[in-house]
Amino acid sequence: MHDRILVERQRKLTTADMLSQAIWYLPRMLWLSLPSSWRAQVYKYLIMFARKHYPLNRATFTTRLPFQMYSKLCYDPVERDALAFIWRHTTIPIPRIIDFVKDPSSDPKCPEYYLITSRVEGKLLGQWLWEKPHDITLVVRDLKDALTQLRSIPPSSNAVSSLYGGEFYCPRLMARDPIGPFADIKTFHEFLFSVVHFHADHNALRTLAQKSHSKTHRLCYTHGDLNYTNILVKEDGSISGIIDWQAAGWLPEYWDHCAALWHGRKLFQMKEVIKAAFPPYDEELEVEQALWKESDHPFGAPLFHPDSIDHLTDLLSQRYIFKAAPMTSVQWFNPEELEENGIYATLFTNNPGISWHWILYFHREHRGKSGKVSPGYKLHATDKYGAWRYECASQDLLASATLVIVGKIGAVVDNTWGVEFLDEYLKNIRMEVPQVDRGSEPRFTCRVWFREAIRTFNAAQLFVRCPDVDALELELSNRARLVEYRSSIVAFQPTADVPLTRLIAVKNARPWSGTPE
Repeated sequence: MHDRILVERQRKLTTADMLSQAIWYLPRMLWLSLPSSWRAQVYKYLIMFARKHYPLNRATFTTRLPFQMYSKLCYDPVERDALAFIWRHTTIPIPRIIDFVKDPSSDPKCPEYYLITSRVEGKLLGQWLWEKPHDITLVVRDLKDALTQLRSIPPSSNAVSSLYGGEFYCPRLMARDPIGPFADIKTFHEFLFSVVHFHADHNALRTLAQKSHSKTHRLCYTHGDLNYTNILVKEDGSISGIIDWQAAGWLPEYWDHCAALWHGRKLFQMKEVIKAAFPPYDEELEVEQALWKESDHPFGAPLFHPDSIDHLTDLLSQRYIFKAAPMTSVQWFNPEELEENGIYATLFTNNPGISWHWILYFHREHRGKSGKVSPGYKLHATDKYGAWRYECASQDLLASATLVIVGKIGAVVDNTWGVEFLDEYLKNIRMEVPQVDRGSEPRFTCRVWFREAIRTFNAAQLFVRCPDVDALELELSNRARLVEYRSSIVAFQPTADVPLTRLIAVKNARPWSGTPE
């Protein structure tokens, strides 16, 4: 089969393509013979140079490089393995792997890698569909062909997993970290119920889910994030490339169909493409839509403001939804609304829509080391010096351009107690994943530290009462996504039912009163 694929790929190459391959072959082999640490350093300088000319895609951490290349920051070899696998077993047009090296300066506990690939020419499918009415015959034909090739690859087991049986990323759940693997499709379906909100009608959802989950579905190798920003097309509509295979894995056959309709639900032309290219999965889609509505997902609102065509084109051209720009549509709060001695959970932009820097903020005016009056303190875990450590320092929330949300979660009830009382409890938290989070947290982060800090205060019966740290994290992250989403919609108009302030009322934590309920 591998030989047949190679022959088919060679048949599709133009003379120019073959000449380009011949010219680049020897220099590439010589380059790859150099130590990986040297190559990583060169890539780092190339990326620094390129970002002065090309914007960083903050949704996928990809950077366009000179010499028709792209660089992507990865935390594991999942996408590299997927691209290599697809290249060996199909003729689907994808980026060609040029190099994959570890950044020697990254944290050994959480290594970072540079995935260097060739550039794929073409226009984003969403942008192509939006510009004007098009004949979708060719894009449907090519998408059908790609799906047929993927589905012809037999799985090596029954596990819902990444290519080689490990954990995988799930954009449908907006998961920060990989999930799985799961023994089979039935186990995976049970997991989908585990992320449904506690207030949802679980019995009704399970009854509805029988329409789909009682069926026997094939396990297929799946892209995992097949949306209109990951399919590139030529002017005639034929597919020039399918990119971003980070979420690829062995998943139920309906998964890409439903996920693509989730991303394209407000772009009716995309619905036409997906429905024409895939077999019908109407009952599966109905069940997925019900689960989307009640699961840990940031919003059920449209991804784009329908009246903002220019903004849509801008977002599509940069391949991300959450813009790393000043957030003008969401109002800053009045500092007088913060309560003296209040303890606040604060989230700052990191990877918009997916992850944030989590900080505890203690609101008490004081004079800092520089002699300048500061309204409060930040207490958090930081790795800005290359290794994780605890920091207690002065903080002016309103001076930060990256602040997303602030929510009161506790208070210091005695005015004679200063920040040192908080510091005494927090400074001894170890910079490692605590026992209670092992198995669910693959690595230590500021969010892991934040969770342990809340547990520490709760156990001490001081400052914060929070019976469910998971619920608190879910509430804060969902509200942060909503704020970032609303902030990215330039044409968004405030309405009475949409909160537009960064200061939120937290439901899952409150100051410790001293009298357990």
